[in-house]
Amino acid sequence: QTPGNETPSYNDIVGNNYQEKIVNYAQTFGGRNESALSGYCQAWVADVYFDVLGGTRQSAASAKDAGNAWAVSDDMNNIPLGACVYAIYNPYGHVAIYIGNGQVASNDGTSYGIPRIETLSNFTDWASRKPGYVKMCWGWNGGNNYDLRNMN
Repeated sequence: QTPGNETPSYNDIVGNNYQEKIVNYAQTFGGRNESALSGYCQAWVADVYFDVLGGTRQSAASAKDAGNAWAVSDDMNNIPLGACVYAIYNPYGHVAIYIGNGQVASNDGTSYGIPRIETLSNFTDWASRKPGYVKMCWGWNGGNNYDLRNMN
């Protein structure tokens, strides 16, 4: 490879304060009401972003709809901290939050109210076997790019 075109390691990714707060919260937030239930992954992501960032709670009918509306890239090698990782498949898809070091968090835990932490590779492999699988991509809940903000 030529200099400047190296594939970054997961350890090289550094986030701003918005991103770090999203990551820290996603690792511990088990959801509330319906967002704590398996099958309500997009509601869980919307709650994480709203609880951390405030403003207006933004969501979509499904993870598939959110990914189709708010995806930024399908490059799974350069996902910013705190970004949503969308698995687009029929009928609803799935979404998790990238927490760094090749891992994602989602509400699809083994127990009610406990977030699931797994490798991005496992998440991608699992999603690619779903009926109606289309693609993996990443973006930001509500379409707002938190990678560009600097929160003090």
